[in-house]
Amino acid sequence: MRTAFDVQPGRILVVHPDRKAQRALHRVLSSTLCPVEIVELDAAVAVAADDPAVPTVIVIDQPLARTRPELVAGPGLAWIAVPCDDVQPARPEVVAELMAAGWRHVIGAPIALAGAELLIAVQKLLRGDPFGIDKHLGWGATIEATTLEDAGDRPAVVARLVEGAGRAGMSERVASLASVIVDELLANALFGAPAGGGGTRRDRADARFDSRPLAAREQVQLR
Repeated sequence: MRTAFDVQPGRILVVHPDRKAQRALHRVLSSTLCPVEIVELDAAVAVAADDPAVPTVIVIDQPLARTRPELVAGPGLAWIAVPCDDVQPARPEVVAELMAAGWRHVIGAPIALAGAELLIAVQKLLRGDPFGIDKHLGWGATIEATTLEDAGDRPAVVARLVEGAGRAGMSERVASLASVIVDELLANALFGAPAGGGGTRRDRADARFDSRPLAAREQVQLR
């Protein structure tokens, strides 16, 4: 079991000339629980360089980033280029130019629409997490891994999922939809996935709710 919410020391610097965008970025990024400062570009470079022990993520206006291509290798943990205001998407030619210059983190959607993506990206950068499927989870979600060692464990595992969805504040409809999907995925893994040398499972015709111990290679993990 791993708890995704774990306050990570660090700081976030915002370099953006538009006041409305500054407010939007500050509001979104404050959810990281890290200090968020609005600064000028030279100040951001100086702060990141003077105290490299503190992980620093710099969020910068894309037109400004275009004028300083060397920033992609500058001080700080990461530089993220965002659109020039909070309602307009990035211009395709600007994104292409930044990517060609080596920028790894470029937001294309308007800030107003990309807030969740930006927030999670910053959190994962500060934590040093890889960018995988966990990126699509709400920040603060508890990630649990359950291994089914018996085919008869499936109903209990699905029931625990529904209970967890309720504790997380999800509606009964969402919990019900999730339970149907997970139950089908588990059933496919237990009774439909090939396991033998011939590409079929010996237990394909087994009753779906009977208890049956699973060998090591037959065990299914739900995460």
